[in-house]
Amino acid sequence: LPLIVVPSPALLEVLVWVLWLVEYSKIWVPVVIGVAVGALALRNHRRSEKEKAAWQHYQDAYLRINGLHSRIYPGAAEGLQALADLGLPLAFLTNKPLGFARPLLTSKGLVGFFSHVFGGDSFVRKKPDPLPLIETCRALGTAPARTLMIGDSSNDAAAARAAGCPVVLMTYGYNHGEPVQGVDADGLADALTE
Repeated sequence: LPLIVVPSPALLEVLVWVLWLVEYSKIWVPVVIGVAVGALALRNHRRSEKEKAAWQHYQDAYLRINGLHSRIYPGAAEGLQALADLGLPLAFLTNKPLGFARPLLTSKGLVGFFSHVFGGDSFVRKKPDPLPLIETCRALGTAPARTLMIGDSSNDAAAARAAGCPVVLMTYGYNHGEPVQGVDADGLADALTE
């Protein structure tokens, strides 16, 4: 949720926990840190029962600390309030699993701004595929060409372009460690209040 919430040391806390679990259970689980969604994902095409249990333990541990070490980006809440005051329908779309995204938005007092919240597991494909954005537009009752995607990464821009949405990228947040200034977008903003 980098558009609104600063990625946090919580990932390190969970990583340490998972590494302990892996050592304790003597199993090997590949670890991938996905800063874009503020989540750590353990992936393996053929998971053993121990690996499935480790993944469930990770999810439980992450949910317990989800948002504890995060802060809202300056201007994000004010920007959302300004958009809401204009009567614009707002939806939240992230690749982070919905089971982590909604509680994080709730804990930060932001969930009320959005009529819909969708996670990476809400649809059969994730961004940069356009499907999640097209389905989000459908839920909002808006045409993609009349729906502004505000994001912070090349994945957001690619999804918007493929879906036919205009896109503005925030200059902070996540973009695979690269600046967004080189990404094909209709505009850039330093704060959601711009």
